[in-house]
Amino acid sequence: MLANKKFGLKHKEYRILELLWLANKPLSVDEIAAAVGTGWTKLKKQQNVKVCLNKLQKLGLIDLKDPSAYYALYTKRELDVLLAKERTVNYRENSMILRLKQFLETDGLSEEDVEELKKLLYEEAET
Repeated sequence: MLANKKFGLKHKEYRILELLWLANKPLSVDEIAAAVGTGWTKLKKQQNVKVCLNKLQKLGLIDLKDPSAYYALYTKRELDVLLAKERTVNYRENSMILRLKQFLETDGLSEEDVEELKKLLYEEAET
């Protein structure tokens, strides 16, 4: 479900992505429309399926094998791992920025603060 939250996918778009993961092969618009048409009255028309596929393609989650067959670029596990790595990097960057802001907000720095600031800057340079 991380992909759903990260990319802001609607339920029907995520379901199409799940369908491509389960199929594990390229599917045509007709095959996708037939698979999602049951129980999903809003998606019975091919046009609605194409709109969802276009959004997924713009987000870089799916691609075309040939002019009519869509496939998922990542498996669900690969996508979750990729998003987890991105989240870790973002967390590290944000915590670094917050710690630096704390130093910049103070009027004077003690020697301990200067040493910690040096460590932070060297840490950033090494990663």
